[in-house]
Amino acid sequence: MGIVWVGTVNGLYKYNHITESFSLLKAGGYESIRDIKMDKNHNLWFIHGFTLCRWNEKNKTLVNFDISRYFDATSISIGPDESI
Repeated sequence: MGIVWVGTVNGLYKYNHITESFSLLKAGGYESIRDIKMDKNHNLWFIHGFTLCRWNEKNKTLVNFDISRYFDATSISIGPDESI
């Protein structure tokens, strides 16, 4: 069974089908999640507030593409060539 991710106004949650419960992705914090997409490399892309983020579940690493350095993000699109 794959991972079910749920974005809420209080953060990004991962569903555990064994315990039938949700846990907060603490690295993502408690801000509103605007969009969620998974790429072919199994990176989870999401927008936290207006910040684009990339979560690697296997390595448990998070990369934030900070607004001050990049842009305000409101949606995510993944192209056929895997470009974001």
